[in-house]
Amino acid sequence: MAEKRVTQADVAKEAGVHRTSVSLAFKRHPSIPAETRKRIIEIAKRMGYAPDPMLSALASYRTRLKTRKYQGTLAWLLIDYHKMPKDWHRMIYYVYYQGAKRQAKEHGYNVEVFEYNTSAMSAKRMAAILRARNVNGILLSPQPAPYTVRDFMWDDFSLISFGYSLMSPRLNVVTSSQYHSTFALMERMREKGYRRIAFAFDEQHDARVAHQFSAGYLAFQKSVGDQPMIYPYVWADTHIEEFLDYYKKEKPDAVITGDARFAHFARALGLSVPGDLGIASPLASPGIYRMTGFDENSEEVGAVAVDRLADMIFRGEKGIPKHAHNTQVDGVWVDCGTI
Repeated sequence: MAEKRVTQADVAKEAGVHRTSVSLAFKRHPSIPAETRKRIIEIAKRMGYAPDPMLSALASYRTRLKTRKYQGTLAWLLIDYHKMPKDWHRMIYYVYYQGAKRQAKEHGYNVEVFEYNTSAMSAKRMAAILRARNVNGILLSPQPAPYTVRDFMWDDFSLISFGYSLMSPRLNVVTSSQYHSTFALMERMREKGYRRIAFAFDEQHDARVAHQFSAGYLAFQKSVGDQPMIYPYVWADTHIEEFLDYYKKEKPDAVITGDARFAHFARALGLSVPGDLGIASPLASPGIYRMTGFDENSEEVGAVAVDRLADMIFRGEKGIPKHAHNTQVDGVWVDCGTI
């Protein structure tokens, strides 16, 4: 005869609590004190309790059918964005925001933008404003510069950061899979016959993503035994004409770049695209200067970030995590005829 499965009711009886408390303990619900939760989980492990996968699936299905009640406000926190050269609404971060705002409704939240100028306001004051607005979850927008170190009232909130520009503290991150997109893009370009592929990324841009673009490029070149061709690119209109000298000297047959304007500039220099030069990008976008490559799928990145944050709030996870998690979202291939 098969052994009787240990149930939550069995665990509740052994722990001297209601069965609902056992369920909430496993969900890390904030209503269950940490010590009580720890004791319940230890008892469950000792008894050999394991969730019934069919019941878990049914509970999840029923939860999805319910209309989400209003849960509160999530903060979209912009730190020192007064230092940025353009309005953030014109940047890719705004697409993250759009995806986050859409997905937040599914969880019963609204998303409100808060701008925090560290030179004009203390971290304590900013945190007080957020608490006064009943914010318990923060979506931390990418930082204006790479290798950023921030001081904030981290312990008061559940937090998700976008990308790698925040060096310290290490928070849970949601981002595009830049390394994978770059490597996969190089594979596709090689399949099309390109062999002399130059890498033209602004150093600051690459640094903002922890050098995931250059890592993907260099790893692929090593895997096929080709020497890397690194063009010392600066993201400015005045430097693009220098590429013509580089092109004549090094004779690349293609370029992988992070500048959406590169194909436009190349044509302005008299180069036909893709005739003389193939151009592709691991962060192609549907903007005016379109390039073949991988769209970063930024709206989906924003949506996934909210899913992760809502889950953290539900489990009562606040502050700097002991072990930060990194969630990556694959890009979407777009063919704009530039290779």
